[in-house]
Amino acid sequence: MFKSTLLLGLGLLAASTAFAKPPTTTDSHLHLLDFLQNGDYLEEGKLVEKTPGQVLPAGERYKLIDAALWAMDGANVSHALISGMPFVKKWNENESFRAGYYLDTSSRVVRARDTDYHVALAISDYRNHYGDDAGGLARLFPCVSGFDGTDLGAVDMIIKRMVEFPGTFRCIGEVMSRHDDLTNLTTGERPRVNHPSLFRIFDFAGEFGIPVSLHHNITAISRGNDVKEPLYLDELLQAFEAFPKTQFIWCHAGISRRLNVEGMPAILDGVLATHKDHVRIDLSWVVYGDYIKNDWDNWLALIEKYPDNFLVGSDQVGSYAGYAATVRDYDELLKKLSKSTRDKVGRTNLLDAFTGPSPVIPRDYRYPESRFTKTRPPAQ
Repeated sequence: MFKSTLLLGLGLLAASTAFAKPPTTTDSHLHLLDFLQNGDYLEEGKLVEKTPGQVLPAGERYKLIDAALWAMDGANVSHALISGMPFVKKWNENESFRAGYYLDTSSRVVRARDTDYHVALAISDYRNHYGDDAGGLARLFPCVSGFDGTDLGAVDMIIKRMVEFPGTFRCIGEVMSRHDDLTNLTTGERPRVNHPSLFRIFDFAGEFGIPVSLHHNITAISRGNDVKEPLYLDELLQAFEAFPKTQFIWCHAGISRRLNVEGMPAILDGVLATHKDHVRIDLSWVVYGDYIKNDWDNWLALIEKYPDNFLVGSDQVGSYAGYAATVRDYDELLKKLSKSTRDKVGRTNLLDAFTGPSPVIPRDYRYPESRFTKTRPPAQ
């Protein structure tokens, strides 16, 4: 319990070497829950680390929100894009321990359709506990993520959640498309960004002005140091081209573990040259350490060329033990940017994606059955 608080403080202290005072930033990628649908929570001002089977009673689920805000305060983060976790890691009978992360064992992952309920009910309990005027929720942009991206009816699941909890959800995501071992471990049909199911979702999102946070790897896993071509980039560009009115946040710039692609800044330059008006790129997770820190000059030039299109995020998964250290690690990047670009990348680009009130979907709204399906529209 106390280890997390110590690590949080040490991480923030270490970050002070980059700035006299760490700049206020935003977090474009924060999961309240892990692959077992558990998350750290705050109890009497102290962080309680998640454990398998953990549950908070009805009325006390606001403590999940308390923990996120507490961690954000400790890392000088003003706002965050939050979501649950759209997958659950199975515990197969031939495994000697319960895996808490998708890579821990070879057991499959299954879709977590209830993850949005965890998030929505935590927010509901927060309102009930602190009152409707509680300012903490204004700092969070919650996402719907608990759906099957290969199900043509998935858009209806999203609509149901947004109607059930009006004004709660601001975004859709993290939408999982091609995702290295996570894709390989997923049961059933594998998602891809140009799947008609996701096209239906992107179309709906554009209609109501709902941003989409999207994970889509740019290529396949490399064997050793083999360099891969951007095999899956064309799929992504099909989606961007088909939905110019939909605002996308492309997670991790398409990079994941064991992806070895040359010339990433030039590739991203080509994407943004055409789609800069509706595509932002999230620099969280391994792209920062594996790519940006090994090629500062080209990445800095790219970010300065497109200062409105990049975001920083923690990609923490239901845990805050290393939160401050992860967030403040971006100070090294921010310090190298010009002042105007630094403020956009570190803070305002995320805020600009969520101007205005939360979208409210009318109760009688129905997404058309015939869009991007083989269903024929009814005769006139």
